Amino acid sequence: MKTLFKLFLKSIFFSRSVMIMNLLGISIAFSIVVVVAFQLKYELTFDKSYDTHDRISQIDGISPLGTDIYMPNLPRPLIEYLAERTSSIESFGIVMGRVTRLR
Repeated sequence: MKTLFKLFLKSIFFSRSVMIMNLLGISIAFSIVVVVAFQLKYELTFDKSYDTHDRISQIDGISPLGTDIYMPNLPRPLIEYLAERTSSIESFGIVMGRVTRLR
C-alpha cells in the first residue's frame, strides 16, 4: 500500500501542468453545477409562497434594439388594453423589471 501511495504522489508531482489543468477543470465543473443548481431551485420555487402561484404569469416584450432582448416592462396603455380584452386575465400589476438578453 505504501508503494502505491508513493507511486501516486510521484506521478502527481511529476507532471504539475497536468495536475493544474485537472484541478482547474474540476473547479470549473463544480462551479457550473452549483450555479445551475441555484438557478433550477429559483425557477422551481419562484412565487410558490402565494396560494395562487399557478395563475401568476409575466408578459415580456421584445426590445426594438434586437430580437434577442426581452423586456418585462411594457407600456401602460398596452398592459391595460391586454387586461381589458383578455378574459383569462383576472387582475394585473405593473412592475419595473430588468432587461434580459438571450444568448
